[in-house]
Amino acid sequence: MKYLTIFIALLSLLAPSKLFAARIFAEIYNAPARVGDEIEIAVFVDSEGKNLNAFESKIEFDARFDAIHVRDNASIVTIWVEKPHVSGKTIPFSGFTPGGFDGNRGELFRVRGNAREIGTSFFKFIGTKMYLSDGNGTSDSVFESALSFEIDESKGEPSRISESADTIRPEPFEVVISRDANSFEGRYFATFYANDKQTSVGRYEVAEPRLPWGRKNWRTATSPYVLEDQSGNSWVFVKAWDESGNWRVSSAKPVKWIFQYLILSASIIIILILCTLLFLRRKGKYRRAHSR
Repeated sequence: MKYLTIFIALLSLLAPSKLFAARIFAEIYNAPARVGDEIEIAVFVDSEGKNLNAFESKIEFDARFDAIHVRDNASIVTIWVEKPHVSGKTIPFSGFTPGGFDGNRGELFRVRGNAREIGTSFFKFIGTKMYLSDGNGTSDSVFESALSFEIDESKGEPSRISESADTIRPEPFEVVISRDANSFEGRYFATFYANDKQTSVGRYEVAEPRLPWGRKNWRTATSPYVLEDQSGNSWVFVKAWDESGNWRVSSAKPVKWIFQYLILSASIIIILILCTLLFLRRKGKYRRAHSR
């Protein structure tokens, strides 16, 4: 009975702080590493049986590892508030997963870089927050599992991560135009997110022509994007570029597309009537000229 009481007491100390806490962790590929080797580190989430839909954290790493770029092509996150990026010796990020994620190995992104110095390198998480997909934005308890790995002295040619050339365009994606009184001062905005099977989507460009075949003045943008034309009469075209230069375009109709189409249809009908009248007039003149 005494041991049972001690066991229950230990469980109460562990739960929910660690035993049932969601976990964020990282794994290194091509270990052990040597100076000069190319390294890839993947960041994962273990929801511990709960449904999570938002993630936020910052990664810190030391000077022995030189992070170069981040890939999120296999991420469970579909809407990035702050896309993971290298900023000095940190990688901040935050994003959403509509519908939530429930699993023990949900990939957030991968970091690729080079081993620089001999010694023990670390890769740790700071200020991680995760939220339950319960409609209330409830914060979940989180256990941050740091990664450490050894970097040995160089021997021979540094290893490189091989991959095939990316010739595939980003996958089809949707552009959604919305307006919310609590967001962007009630202005229209567009949301979009594209995936790429081989490399990450590197950037987006947006154009807002009045007509779908009109001239498109592309400009770099991120999602969510506040529309320049708040009248609701313009199309929204989004071009997603992957890191290898492949691209795909998706579009959304104007919010007031019915009104625009009515005007366009009326204009076409008027032009057709004028062309018909002009044709009949010329035909009549031609007949009169040849009947004399």
